[in-house]
Amino acid sequence: MFKSETVENAVIRIYEPRYFYIENHKWHKDQTVTNGTCENGRKYIEIMLPIGERYNEIIARVMAYAPDSEIISPKPLREKWKETIKIMYEKYSC
Repeated sequence: MFKSETVENAVIRIYEPRYFYIENHKWHKDQTVTNGTCENGRKYIEIMLPIGERYNEIIARVMAYAPDSEIISPKPLREKWKETIKIMYEKYSC
């Protein structure tokens, strides 16, 4: 996602029911995909893929599957995602 001098791996988790929409999507040629189940029995797909230091594209993709999506890591990306949610909440809640 976005060419960059520095690259790190991001981990994204998509829960059901959205899980079924993306289980066969390819976000990046070097991605790895694992399936899992939460303690409550809810299924998810976890995608690990390389990203650059600009997080906007990956945050937008994850938000497209909200509320059934979550950024797990890296921590700075997760924090920026949570801050984006907070800003949206404050902006649009009356």
